[in-house]
Amino acid sequence: MKKKVLLTGWKGFVGSNLLKIYKKKFNVVKLEKNIHLKKTFKKNFFNKKKLKFKSYDILIHCSYYTPNSYHSAEKQYKLNKIMRKNLNDLIVEYKIQTLIFMSSMSVYNTSKSKLVSEKTKLNKNTIYARSKINDERNLFRLFKKKNDLKKVLILRLPGVVGKGSKNNFISNLSKAIKKSKEFKINNIKFRFNNIIHVETLSRFIKYYIDNNSNGFNVVNLGSVGAMPIDNIVSFLISKLDKNYNKIIIRKSDKNPFRINFNKARKTGFIPNSVVNELKKYIKDLKKWE
Repeated sequence: MKKKVLLTGWKGFVGSNLLKIYKKKFNVVKLEKNIHLKKTFKKNFFNKKKLKFKSYDILIHCSYYTPNSYHSAEKQYKLNKIMRKNLNDLIVEYKIQTLIFMSSMSVYNTSKSKLVSEKTKLNKNTIYARSKINDERNLFRLFKKKNDLKKVLILRLPGVVGKGSKNNFISNLSKAIKKSKEFKINNIKFRFNNIIHVETLSRFIKYYIDNNSNGFNVVNLGSVGAMPIDNIVSFLISKLDKNYNKIIIRKSDKNPFRINFNKARKTGFIPNSVVNELKKYIKDLKKWE
């Protein structure tokens, strides 16, 4: 019998791709958000009327208000706080046993860290980061209570690429190359592994669900074989537009960082290399043309 999966944020980039990949592997049920903001502020964030089961094995939570939304930072924070309470209610009401929560590398203070592990100091300087950190801590408290929740995976994600991805370094660079627009780059010699393809993300989640024991885990994801940024630029130009020459190199005080994801590998997961993740993404881009 297929496991019953409740999926939030299924209209977004990550959620829509997980829905497409998982619909044959799991019995996936999409959870809608309430359309009207007035109802949302009354703490009815999710519309549960169309849910057909009384319990679910897995909840994959992709829904979130990000800095790229059209709401102000303060409203994003308020909406995410309301969603946090609704998420707790969902976990208890539908007897969720396994929770997958999409967090972000933005929770880390990367200003002094060139290699970021799960032990790197957290960053509370942005509203988005504070929201994610508060959610992670809230889920840890909920996990510690006596309920059906036995397995929690917090995924601190880098730039996730694939069909429809945007607002990360690789997606923005690729867009600039294809549209022949200027693109500014800092620290061009720095080695970069802050990328995973959405299919790799889905593969890790499936692997974790099937092969790891109960518990609360916070995990970074990234790619092996970190590449210098100038090599990545050259690689994308060679695949997307060999005549592109509008890269602007500038000096910046912003500290670049690589991702240490040994904890993910210790689960038994075998990640892809940066170049293979780039090849997957380029294949996606070619399909759009």
